[in-house]
Amino acid sequence: MPKIQGRVIYDTRREIFIEDLSQPLKNVPVVLYNLTTRLGVGVLTDNDGNFSFDNVVSGTYRVVEAWGTEVTNIGTIDYNNATAISAPIPKDPPITAVTNPHPNANKLDSTSPNTIIVTVARVDITNLIFFDAPIENKNLFIIGDTFGDNLINNANKGNWGELPAGSRYRTIENRNPYSDLISGLRYSKTYPPSNGEITITNMVNSYRDWWYVTDHTVGDETGRVLVVNGENPSAVFFKDKITVEPNNYYFLSYWITNMNNPRFLGPLPQPQIGIRVSNKNSEIIYSENLKDIPRTDILTWIEVGGVFNSGNNTELTLALSTENPNLAGNDFAIDDISIRKFDISNALNIEKKTDKCLVHLNDIVTYNITIFNNAQYVIENIFFQDMIDVNTSFVVGSIIVDESGLGYETSNPTTGFNIGNIEPNSQKKVQFKVKMISVPENRLIPNTATVSYIFFKSQTGDIFRMNSNSNELTLKNPRNDFRQELTNIKESIVLEKTALSSIIKAEDDKIKKASEVSNNNKDLIAINNSVKNTIEAINTLENVLHKKKIIASCMTSIDESDYGICNDFF
Repeated sequence: MPKIQGRVIYDTRREIFIEDLSQPLKNVPVVLYNLTTRLGVGVLTDNDGNFSFDNVVSGTYRVVEAWGTEVTNIGTIDYNNATAISAPIPKDPPITAVTNPHPNANKLDSTSPNTIIVTVARVDITNLIFFDAPIENKNLFIIGDTFGDNLINNANKGNWGELPAGSRYRTIENRNPYSDLISGLRYSKTYPPSNGEITITNMVNSYRDWWYVTDHTVGDETGRVLVVNGENPSAVFFKDKITVEPNNYYFLSYWITNMNNPRFLGPLPQPQIGIRVSNKNSEIIYSENLKDIPRTDILTWIEVGGVFNSGNNTELTLALSTENPNLAGNDFAIDDISIRKFDISNALNIEKKTDKCLVHLNDIVTYNITIFNNAQYVIENIFFQDMIDVNTSFVVGSIIVDESGLGYETSNPTTGFNIGNIEPNSQKKVQFKVKMISVPENRLIPNTATVSYIFFKSQTGDIFRMNSNSNELTLKNPRNDFRQELTNIKESIVLEKTALSSIIKAEDDKIKKASEVSNNNKDLIAINNSVKNTIEAINTLENVLHKKKIIASCMTSIDESDYGICNDFF
């Protein structure tokens, strides 16, 4: 009975042949699947990347590189062990399956089909090879959530469509498969496209000085990609109308790679891409020119794009154009174009407090700010700023971040300073002090802290920051000096107590003297009534004195750190 044999190879330089730098990939599942009987069996490649299926009966089969399929046999297996299985799903191994990969590689894709269709008759089928090559995916850095469907309608939602497993290299339709694709460049039914042409194809495995490219979406022969040979500035190669909701943010992104392989080409001009989003009146609401998509020593897919607001519009048009005026070097591939609704609501909650809010001239006030990360992702490069009021002066050296002032000795909240990153569901605390140096006319000193953080970082080097504000905290200077009033009340209480004591003593002396010098009852009664009237007056004064004591007691017990006083007192 015939055998089917082959290998899985790490295609180090994307050359699709075995060379000195090539590596075998071990423990990669390969599945043999009979298209008629639907019986199949799988095996893991051995240390040399080999796989073999013995005693294969006549028929048509799929041989599939199917990472993730659960199989146990290593190197070889008898097809007599085949059982009814579902059609195997093609999938490349992860970059971790490679020993010593390219230092920048973070993924493998295919430079040969992941599915090979063979017909078995009487002879062995040997030397089947699956080539897996290194790529680098460079994602945009973005803080926020995209949601909803991709609004791109054209080009199969921006991924250029799919082909059956086992399709041949360079499968290109004779006509543009997307007739509604408005292009300033010509469509080519052959590969490579000439100057001023585009081609929609699956994997391409040869053309002089260009990279061997597989689409970005799936990375094997089933995915298609747009290849552009640019010719002149402002030539639109993709255009689509999208429906949007007014006054919402949207995130535009697509993936691009420079087709020119630096191994074969010297210095060349690099691709430049124009992005334009316009409304029905042809007014541009978002535009960006991406300069010089770089050549790299490993095939690199770069995610590019931006965030825009839809304004008052319900329909927008996206146009992508080639902008480099040079013919040489203006060659690139585009895949996975998308526009999705984007939530850039603040990810940080900022609470500001103070140790006192009734303040007097020359008082020192301590501000405490807590910054909490509500998001499920790290908030990076947080910049803290607090434009303190002109009636206060920053106390130099008083900044403390998370209980340490190290590194902030010369920082100032007015000019701002970086406090690093905050992990998800974590917080940072910032503290600093100010001194009240003057009294504003309205006696109010409002204050708000602001932090900014990176929410979008473009591969072209542009950085976009989001600002978040704390609650507004207002210090108050009482209309009457609080402390002086308290002192005055206490002093008046002491003086009144002394005066009352003197009056009572005088009345007592009056009674004693009258008793000594007069035996006239009428005189004694008159003196008694006088003393009685005086005592009643004293009782009234004592009630007033008692009320003053209560006021003094209340004022003494007021805690100026009670934040409610900031809004309610005086």
